[in-house]
Amino acid sequence: MHYKRMPIEKESPEEIGYTNIEFNLAESSVTDLCFDELQITLNDLKLEYVGHRGKEAFCELIIKEFPNLSLRNVLITNGVAAALFIINTSLLNKEDHLIVVRPNYATNIKVPQTIGCKISYINLDFDNNWQLKFSSIAEAITVIAIIYISIIK
Repeated sequence: MHYKRMPIEKESPEEIGYTNIEFNLAESSVTDLCFDELQITLNDLKLEYVGHRGKEAFCELIIKEFPNLSLRNVLITNGVAAALFIINTSLLNKEDHLIVVRPNYATNIKVPQTIGCKISYINLDFDNNWQLKFSSIAEAITVIAIIYISIIK
């Protein structure tokens, strides 16, 4: 697969400088801080390698909250971009059609495009208070699947 680059400026305001943005309602990152500004002491912090699926003790805490899960059902990622990439590449194929609300993470746009998915976009905007119109969803649907369920007695 060949992934087409999305200009980083569309997704990462740090490229144009946080001081140039008065109100940023869409970014999940924060400006730089030092731990001492947060009054946090790191003397007992242990830096260690964690397995690819995440720290097992943390996964076990998640499983306690969701009894239908097992350790093999839990994967901890380092940030949302990796999680979105895994979800997109494991669930989608080129026959799929997505409805993507924008603004959105570049991963939710460029990865499905690279896979070859058909995408309909619903654009939210400031002038409409970022409100999603349900009629827009109905208009974006291209295929309606009817599922028949047989109940065997």
